[in-house]
Amino acid sequence: RELQVVDFHKQKIIKSYTMKRKVVYYKWISTTTLGLVTHSSVFHWSIAGSNSLTRKFDLLHELEGYAITNYHVDKKQNWFAVQGISNKNDKSSGLLQLYSAKKKISQAIPAFAATFTLSLIHI
Repeated sequence: RELQVVDFHKQKIIKSYTMKRKVVYYKWISTTTLGLVTHSSVFHWSIAGSNSLTRKFDLLHELEGYAITNYHVDKKQNWFAVQGISNKNDKSSGLLQLYSAKKKISQAIPAFAATFTLSLIHI
């Protein structure tokens, strides 16, 4: 439950934090922010500034029993996606939680993968 960001070149701990909940998945979502997924919520932890976590949203109960396999955030942090996979009755199933920060609502979608991208269409 102890999180540490370490600069191996300088052999120095840059930042540390003790989580109250077990982290089941983590991923760098920018050069300074780590996305952390627990069994119940998603947090962001910035290595710049204060040492506190920011809770982004809670996981849907539908993801209980799923192993979290990925986490994505769009560049403006308006959309978030947590991906999970489960084996039930010898059959793999994927579930995606899509969260809108603007509307503060989530939706569970049967899926194995998701990503956000910005595309420019020239006419």
